[in-house]
Amino acid sequence: MQARVAQVNALQPSAVLLLGDQVDDAPLGEARLAEVLHGITAPRGVWAVTGNHEYYGDAATTMAEFKAGGVHWLRDEAVTLVPGLRLAGIDDIGRTMHAGGDVTAGLVRTLAQPLPDVASGAASGATILLSHIPADAVIREAAAHGVGLMLSGHTHGGQVWPFNYLVAQRFPQVVGRHLVGDMTLVISRGAGSWGAAHAPVAAGRDRQADLARAALRDSPGLRRRTMP
Repeated sequence: MQARVAQVNALQPSAVLLLGDQVDDAPLGEARLAEVLHGITAPRGVWAVTGNHEYYGDAATTMAEFKAGGVHWLRDEAVTLVPGLRLAGIDDIGRTMHAGGDVTAGLVRTLAQPLPDVASGAASGATILLSHIPADAVIREAAAHGVGLMLSGHTHGGQVWPFNYLVAQRFPQVVGRHLVGDMTLVISRGAGSWGAAHAPVAAGRDRQADLARAALRDSPGLRRRTMP
């Protein structure tokens, strides 16, 4: 993890956004985790949402471990990252998907929370949404609510052949950057520490950190809604 922190810091980020599956299942139980996480340099903070793997184990303990390292969890919550820019994050929807429930309920509640500087009469603001699973219903709902940029993970780039065909059947957008109406959607393969993304056959894949940075600059929704 120290190597990943060094890679992140080399990008000189304003904020670091973690898209879920920070653990495979059980809490890490690593005494130095908090120290390593505190090594991330991001003046606007380190923010995270849960993924399905957090809930395979003791999610509450995992979140507490990362919180001790300065990570702020967004669980159906929105915060003002900078004036005119809202960062929203929804709790993992995996269990709701399996139960056949409404996967957009948390998203709708989250986006209904007013952005303080917008409510006070400032120019309309932009929204970045963190959602671990790029479920089609969530994508469409986010675009309809004017989200400028949605960041997701979960798919691991489709894993490896032939599983990538099965993943594509479940998730029409599997990896990379997509334009959904006026919203930019970016789906990351992750840090390469789990699943097929960690296997030798995955070597040479594109660097998702660079992809996300480009999307922040180019997103039509963000460009139109962000305050000057």
